[in-house]
Amino acid sequence: MKNAGNGYPIEKMYIPENSELKAADGPTDLQLVLEHNPGLLDSREGKAIYEHLKQDTLTDILFQEYIATCYINESDIEQESENRQLLYGVSTKNGLTRLNQTGKVVTISEFREIVSLVQKLTTFELFNQLRKAYPSITFQQIQEAVFQSYDENYPETMMNAKQYAVPVTEEQEKISEALSRNDYTYYEEIKRKLVETGAFKNIEDINKKVDQLLSKAIDLGKNQKNIFEVDER
Repeated sequence: MKNAGNGYPIEKMYIPENSELKAADGPTDLQLVLEHNPGLLDSREGKAIYEHLKQDTLTDILFQEYIATCYINESDIEQESENRQLLYGVSTKNGLTRLNQTGKVVTISEFREIVSLVQKLTTFELFNQLRKAYPSITFQQIQEAVFQSYDENYPETMMNAKQYAVPVTEEQEKISEALSRNDYTYYEEIKRKLVETGAFKNIEDINKKVDQLLSKAIDLGKNQKNIFEVDER
């Protein structure tokens, strides 16, 4: 947000002076967010950002605590721009990552590839659960709902992120095909690849962590207090 072209008002948020553009910036600490941004919940856009951060804390526990420790031995790797990881169109700092389950060291770009593969699994399983609850739901309906939420709640600077609300067409087709044919070969291959990279101990480990992440995320949505309630007084 600090580096966005149209600029988000800096006075609305706290940004440490030594902050850097990284592809993995450490686990989100909600308590620090509240301490350093006391007025965060005073605006609708601030509330939306905070709700987003609640979800980030869950994925951070998986990606940046369980799977990997990012940005180790930073002095051992060149920092030329062509080696940097592009994330949402922004060039981020290069570096090395240690995969915690196996001790294997990979580049930050390889770590982001692991994140992308896990996201394919969580996206598939989430849509699978949505289809069970709403048999006729489509990706188009999900996208329309998310776009409406972004338009109503998020600051303009974050609007580019809404394009990632649903998977690209190719992934949508893979999800639909797997569910219609009960053929999960594509996703089983992703799991095998994740084990081969050293990100997880085994396939059972992947299944457990994906289930835990989605269960906590769904529970968060069901049970959290609605901070968007309007005071009618």
